[in-house]
Amino acid sequence: MIFDLTFKVTTDTIIALLALLVALASFIYTWSFNRFKISISDIDITKFDGENFFAFSINNHSPRAVNITHVELISASGKIIFDNGFEPFSHMINSYYISDPFESNIVIFPNNSNTFSYYLNEYPKCIKIYSDERIHNHKKHQLFVISINDPDQRPNIE
Repeated sequence: MIFDLTFKVTTDTIIALLALLVALASFIYTWSFNRFKISISDIDITKFDGENFFAFSINNHSPRAVNITHVELISASGKIIFDNGFEPFSHMINSYYISDPFESNIVIFPNNSNTFSYYLNEYPKCIKIYSDERIHNHKKHQLFVISINDPDQRPNIE
């Protein structure tokens, strides 16, 4: 048996190819629209009562809520930095300067943010955010590098 492998362009073939292209475009659009997108903003570096105050906001730019499972502050030497426990109750001028570190899972709703604040012995070089969903490429974590040249200037986020 010999098979005839000639290809004839008919109206049916054109309609089928157009339907395939529309289906692929729809799939790509849906996939890209439903991806999680988070960012870091509003970084505040302040000396308060001789202590290093560090605050930042995690923003959810996604159309779905994202569950943040863990936040790590990483020093320039690669060590994880923890809140040093300083509480400025005796000098309370503004409730903004209360330490509010990440402690447990938190859900950030679509187009919302959540602010965390720490008193640290040294400022971090990176902030690493973990989620139970893929939030960056195919990873369940995202690393933000912070460039702090001068504590009196606004830091850059890369």
